[in-house]
Amino acid sequence: MNAYIRFKLSLTETEPTIKPYEEAEWAKLPDYKLKMIPVSISLITALHTKWSNLMDALKIEDWNRLYRHTADLSYVDLATSRMMYHKQSAHHLAYIAKLVKRES
Repeated sequence: MNAYIRFKLSLTETEPTIKPYEEAEWAKLPDYKLKMIPVSISLITALHTKWSNLMDALKIEDWNRLYRHTADLSYVDLATSRMMYHKQSAHHLAYIAKLVKRES
């Protein structure tokens, strides 16, 4: 969801500064439970549908839009960001599949 929001900020603002977050701390919150797997899968399916539709509608020049990451003050264009999140999404999908198999 953060990646999707970063995309939208980059498309609607000029070089927005993106705030990092503590993923490990987020995972300690009450909504992060194995029994929530079906809800999480529904959420990510809907999110990826919206995100894919957004990306399909982008113009070539949109992929050059930037955001700035406060972690290292680097600028990231949306084309690079898309490649990074594609790889990260595959990693997350493999982890979810492993959890589902373990719970079966």
